[in-house]
Amino acid sequence: MKTKEPRISVRVTAALKERIEKVTQRTGVDETTLVRACLEALCDHVERNGKVTFPLALDAPGNSPAPTPPPQKIQPVRAKFRAPKNKSSSVFP
Repeated sequence: MKTKEPRISVRVTAALKERIEKVTQRTGVDETTLVRACLEALCDHVERNGKVTFPLALDAPGNSPAPTPPPQKIQPVRAKFRAPKNKSSSVFP
């Protein structure tokens, strides 16, 4: 006798279904893979931290903006200019 895979059925709104379709188009994965990855990430988070708060927020490496580097102090540069010693050696003709 053939054993069935465990399944979870979830009803979603039309708006959420459209959002999922957009994500699958952007990432190139199918819905099943996307939902499975999200559930695995949620379970891993709960196992590590022992809790979860709602609404969920995902921070994946590479998705968050790069941290801005601390401002660097810029040292003023003083130009060294020496005027010609005699008037006949002028820079301008």
